[in-house]
Amino acid sequence: MARPMTPAEKTAYSAAFPALNVNNAVVTGEATPVYNCLAWTLGITNAWVWPGKNEADFDRLYNGAGFVRAANGPIAAWGYSAGEMTHGSISGPGHGPRWESKCGQGLRFQHGLTELETAPNVGAKYGKVRYFYAPRRRTLASLVATIIARLRMQSLSKQIPESYRAAVAQAAANLHPGIREEFMQHYRQWREGWSSEAIALSSDPAVVRSLPGFEELRSMGPEIVPLVMERLLKPEEFFALQLYDVLHGDGVSAEAMPVEYLFGGEQLRARLTVEAWLAGRARRGLAT
Repeated sequence: MARPMTPAEKTAYSAAFPALNVNNAVVTGEATPVYNCLAWTLGITNAWVWPGKNEADFDRLYNGAGFVRAANGPIAAWGYSAGEMTHGSISGPGHGPRWESKCGQGLRFQHGLTELETAPNVGAKYGKVRYFYAPRRRTLASLVATIIARLRMQSLSKQIPESYRAAVAQAAANLHPGIREEFMQHYRQWREGWSSEAIALSSDPAVVRSLPGFEELRSMGPEIVPLVMERLLKPEEFFALQLYDVLHGDGVSAEAMPVEYLFGGEQLRARLTVEAWLAGRARRGLAT
């Protein structure tokens, strides 16, 4: 597909990116929360890929995908500093005559490279292009290793076993009904904000921590973790990882995952988190 922006989209994206020529922007993909900018630069459309917000995190992701930093290249890495990376864009065959970005949960569209530049506290807060990535020369051994790693990751992305669902449901059923009621009240408010204009164009999943309802959920403490696990069993609710991360600091972090797992995105991290939590309960001899 390829189409111009609608009048409403032009208004919204002009506000988000003051330098964007919305009349020349070409929409190539509709808004969706399933994948984000970094995923699209790697050709992934079924996972929200976020390795962490540091340059070293970006390097690990792209090095694992066969790219290295270069003076120029088909992938542009955006941010404000080495510790505050924000976005990725791609160019070249299959991406139109200019650059292309999938903006968080928002549209995927073609644009001039510098047209998404923003100052701090302005619009979508992408900053500017800090450097580029280019394909590195691949040996046969590295190609085979990459294929094996991708197959390994894909094997972990299969449907969640019913045994996991049953174990999580049992743990949640042990909670007082009033806890679930309070949890759902705050959770609904928090979840409604996930697609709000204020954060929809960001690829860093941690931005959902700023939304109404989050602090109320955090204040409920670790007791609500079984209810969070219920949400993580739904792939589309992977943002609930942000709540688990602050309630239970020993979760599966993107920084600690094998690099090939990063290609499975936050959806895969959610599954691994549920598995690790259930395994931990089993080791402690807790009923599930």
